[in-house]
Amino acid sequence: MFCDAGTATPQVSAGRVRALAATSLTRASALPETPTVAESGVPGFEMIAWTAVFVPAGTPEPIITRLNARIGEILRSPEFRAKAGATSDFAPGTPQQLGQFVNSEIDKWKRVVAQSKLEVE
Repeated sequence: MFCDAGTATPQVSAGRVRALAATSLTRASALPETPTVAESGVPGFEMIAWTAVFVPAGTPEPIITRLNARIGEILRSPEFRAKAGATSDFAPGTPQQLGQFVNSEIDKWKRVVAQSKLEVE
C-alpha cells in the first residue's frame, strides 16, 4: 500500500509492516534506512502527499504576506515540531514557490493521465 510516513512509521517500528520504499525523491527522515523508489530501480519516481494553505482569489497581498509569515513561524517552531513528531517534514515557503509547485504537480499528473490513456467515463 502507499501511505504517508506519519501513518507508516509507527507500523514499521512495531514490526507490523515492512517499508519497501519511500515515494519521495529523497529518503524519509523518519525512515532513513528505507530506500526511495528511484534508488530501487525506477529513476525519477516521485509521488508525495502534501498540504498547503490557500486563500480566496483577490485576497489583499498584505494579508497573504502576513498569513504566510505567521504560518511559517509556526511550522518552524520547536513546539510545533515536537507535537508533529519526526514523521512529518514541513517545507514552508513563499506563495510564489507554492504556485510553482502546484503548477508542476498539475503538469506531472496531466502527463501521467495522458500516458496511461485513461478515459473519463
